[in-house]
Amino acid sequence: MKSSGYILFSLFALFVIFSDELFYSFISAGDISLHSGMKAQEAIVIAIVSYFLLIYDFITSKFTRNNWLQFLALIIILGLYYLTSFFYTSPSSDYWSQLLAYGALSIPSCYIGMRLSREYYDDSIIKLLPYFIIVVSVIIGRAILTKSIGGELLGRDGENIGFNYQNASYYMAFCYSYCLSYVLFWGRSHSQSFFNRFIYFVMLALMFFCAICCISGGGRGAFVYMIAISVYLAFRALHRVKFVNRLWTGLLIILSAIILFILANNLGVFGSEGFLRVTENLTYDPIRNELRHRAISAFQESPIFGNGLGSIWWKLGFYSHNIVTDLLVESGIIGTLVICSILIKCLIKILRDSKQNNLSFFLFVLFLGALTEVSFSGYWLSTSKLFLVYGYVYSKRRSSLQPGYRR
Repeated sequence: MKSSGYILFSLFALFVIFSDELFYSFISAGDISLHSGMKAQEAIVIAIVSYFLLIYDFITSKFTRNNWLQFLALIIILGLYYLTSFFYTSPSSDYWSQLLAYGALSIPSCYIGMRLSREYYDDSIIKLLPYFIIVVSVIIGRAILTKSIGGELLGRDGENIGFNYQNASYYMAFCYSYCLSYVLFWGRSHSQSFFNRFIYFVMLALMFFCAICCISGGGRGAFVYMIAISVYLAFRALHRVKFVNRLWTGLLIILSAIILFILANNLGVFGSEGFLRVTENLTYDPIRNELRHRAISAFQESPIFGNGLGSIWWKLGFYSHNIVTDLLVESGIIGTLVICSILIKCLIKILRDSKQNNLSFFLFVLFLGALTEVSFSGYWLSTSKLFLVYGYVYSKRRSSLQPGYRR
């Protein structure tokens, strides 16, 4: 593939990774009222391009046996998801729209991960990443702060269904984690030209901006992820540098935390509605606890094989905001063990590979964010980021270090 091909596919891959964030960014920026089917239209565009590239790979014999097995597994999952609906009340058009918009994106996302694993996209992905972060963080951050300054939470009263404080907080937490990784690791691996230094300082400024917006947003899981990823990346940065430089690196990290605290305090973040929601009952949410108790009751009806993929929507009327309880209801003990073992293997392998190249590092941070989201808020089958990393990890890939990459 020529260099232009690398850039074009890298742009498309990042568009898929940021598909939700970009969609709601433009919805928010354009003050567009959401209606059923809009998200499905975006999914269809992604699917068409992905399947076109997939056919090209098939014609040029780029597919391996592992690739076909991955697709077979996803087709079985989606097939079972569709099948379950026929055992319950006929789903509404909104349900099918959401399934098309989210569930059907798992195959294109998996394919994007497979394709990323075949070539050295590390440099192009990391160079293009800041532009996506800038667009998403500025637009969504502005939407969060506009509401926060007025003492409200974004979309809490039902306006802009599908885009509210919950997912907006996650988007800002994800952008924060990418900015922090860029500042500590990725930005240092590029040439120190004036433009690259400018981008580096933009990422540094956005790191503080995203953190403030995440706290103001009011998403508890997003806040937990932001704290956890900060601690992890700080320890990783300290471990990476030589012993004599650890003191300076540690001081810079502490100084950054102090600056963030001062900025948040002066901007009134700690008195905002979002921060109060984060700190009040952080470990106890009566609504979600009730959903999970009902999920356990539904699981006990069919503990071995479950009630069918997608049955959580009929048993509870919604998902339980936790991947384990969702899986127990839908897949029983056997299915839960299988899917969790796959996710754990993905996590272990992508963690190991993150020490070898920047792209794996980025996908590891992405995967941690997705796992946190499905543990606190999201529905596992609708989180296409999980399937992208699944495609990346289980495809036959190189194992050598990226040229010039520093451990």
